[in-house]
Amino acid sequence: MRMRFTARRRLGTAVTALALAVLPTAPQAAAEPSGAGASERAAAPTLVVGPVSADGEASVASCPEGTRAVNGGYASASFQHANGGSIYDAVLASAPTKDGKGWFASQLKGKVQARALCAPEGQAPTLVVGPVSADGEASVASCPEGTRAVNGGYASASFQHANGGTIYDFLTASAPTKDGKGWFATQLKGKVQARALCAPAERAPSLVVGPVSADGEASAASCPDGTRAVNGGYASASFRHANGGTIYDAVLASAPTKDGKGWFANQLKGKVQARALCAPEDQAPTLVVGPVSADGEASVASCPEGTRAVNGGYASASFQHANGGEIYDYVTAGAPTKDGKGWFAGQLKGKVQARALCLATG
Repeated sequence: MRMRFTARRRLGTAVTALALAVLPTAPQAAAEPSGAGASERAAAPTLVVGPVSADGEASVASCPEGTRAVNGGYASASFQHANGGSIYDAVLASAPTKDGKGWFASQLKGKVQARALCAPEGQAPTLVVGPVSADGEASVASCPEGTRAVNGGYASASFQHANGGTIYDFLTASAPTKDGKGWFATQLKGKVQARALCAPAERAPSLVVGPVSADGEASAASCPDGTRAVNGGYASASFRHANGGTIYDAVLASAPTKDGKGWFANQLKGKVQARALCAPEDQAPTLVVGPVSADGEASVASCPEGTRAVNGGYASASFQHANGGEIYDYVTAGAPTKDGKGWFAGQLKGKVQARALCLATG
């Protein structure tokens, strides 16, 4: 570390969803009080919008020289499905690149665009790339001793689908591990790789593991009094599908709660568990809840003037599926807007709501 700081200042360090891993040197937001006791906020990172990929290929949003990815997202540009509704496509990856210098996304058959949020190397968390899992098992990216996971992502290594195209697989978890010392991902049938972004334990947000929900209900991980959610994830506890492989279930939500005091997750039919990363209220980003979209359209949660999105989430408001159970819908986007001033979510056929966490641009 290049500078010495008092313990008081260290405790005032912002820990956001992307958890900049050193004490920020950005100026305080204008609305904050001045003086030695004032808490500090990290400035919002730089947004990079990657190219739209070719069909079934990856898109990489590469950070500028001297910076590393601290968060990111994906936006489908084309998504394949049958006229009758069967889903032929899936988002296979949304994660930091293996060198940590960008964010990548990939899709099974269609086109996708990655978006990266980048911070100076000296402020970015440490990247850990986990092992590729066995079929249907979890991959865990374990943080180095003395650090904790503040963000992460997933990259499918194999994904099962029918010869006719219908998907038989689904990403069933992307979240901090229960002890907070890593990030894990699971896939229903295929292989997956987790990637973790890790920060020193004394600067990392606190982890709250929510209860396992009832079938088709939401799980909420509620932050302790005086704290707010800055990131989170989901872990499916049961996931419905046909014996033949057809998918009957989906993750409908992974987002901050509407009051900002927790993280929630929801599944169409099975059980799910939410996990929240929580920071003191005066250090947490501002939450914006976007409008519920029209069918098949995007929802945008727009940040207040002078702020930019550093994280976000999605909550489906309606999700199409067959009477027999097969899903006909999919969340096709969860990413910063192209101008960086909000977070958007998209769904193939139903309605969705985006939620944004916003930081001052200073």
